[in-house]
Amino acid sequence: MISSVQELLNTYTKEDLEKIYHENISIPKTVIVLDCKEHILSSALTKLNIPIRKGSTSGYVHPKNKHLLKYTKEDLEKLIVEYHSISELSRFLNCSPSTLKGIFEKQNIKLDYKTRPKGLPAWSKGLTKETDSRLIELGKNVSKVMIQRYSKGKIVNPFKGKHHTDESKELIKDRIDQAYSNGFINPLKGKTYEELLGKKKADLVKLQMSQTRITKIASGEIDTMPALEKAQKALRLLQKDTRPEKLFENILIERGLKEGIDFEAQKCIGRFIVDFVLLKSKIAIFIDGCYWHACPQCNKKSGSTYNIERDSRRQSAIESKNYKFLRIWEHELKDPNFASTLNFI
Repeated sequence: MISSVQELLNTYTKEDLEKIYHENISIPKTVIVLDCKEHILSSALTKLNIPIRKGSTSGYVHPKNKHLLKYTKEDLEKLIVEYHSISELSRFLNCSPSTLKGIFEKQNIKLDYKTRPKGLPAWSKGLTKETDSRLIELGKNVSKVMIQRYSKGKIVNPFKGKHHTDESKELIKDRIDQAYSNGFINPLKGKTYEELLGKKKADLVKLQMSQTRITKIASGEIDTMPALEKAQKALRLLQKDTRPEKLFENILIERGLKEGIDFEAQKCIGRFIVDFVLLKSKIAIFIDGCYWHACPQCNKKSGSTYNIERDSRRQSAIESKNYKFLRIWEHELKDPNFASTLNFI
């Protein structure tokens, strides 16, 4: 590769450089032939007083776009009529719009930038990601650009924070009813979350739905006791008791307490799920792990302060409902004499 202006001048005469430059039309195409960099060629041409044409890159075709050269002027004129715009035709030909525009200028093909004629189908009509790989790449590129624009604040969703009016809700409902009356069949009908998402993700979705429903019931959005009981039952089935909770439950049973009469496990108070509630004395008991809840005696701290802040909010919310708040640490349950120290049962 030629690495300097002097080396280029020593290798080629003025006549040779001028001939090669005019044959290859542009500087980018000429440097490929001469095996040098663009600034070296530009300096050499200036030193030899060879005029550099403005817009000399027009018509240059990169080696990866050599497949475009097989199209004649007549072929390109037919294609531009069919696709009507440079952007759509460039997607079809798998090249950039600027490259295609340069080829059109070289072939003296006039472009019409008027509005798209009515009834002219899009280039991608009838194509799917399974039948045309260009749609997959196009989707990836569009997604990347949109994400960047949203993150930089260049695009603001005009519908953010807005809700359907009662009229639009009724209109949507009527259209859905009309679709079903015309024979529409929901493709998800009869399928379970496990079939659609898999067992692990389905359990997570169900858990989130149960917690959301309980929160809405507690806030008064849903005011039906059967719905509350149903949501709590679903939550208990999904939330498996930890080992400390099972140990404490065994202590309650050994003391002669009956679940549902004397105590209740996983009871919803406000928007929090309490591990155990003594119904007669209205004591809310939480069994907390020493690590995740930063036990002061064990000097264990989790990586985040979220649990500590949440525990403080949880205690305030429980006490505001006229319940006594009691926390039992995991290390306390490991003590064999712990059960004998419980004087509130």
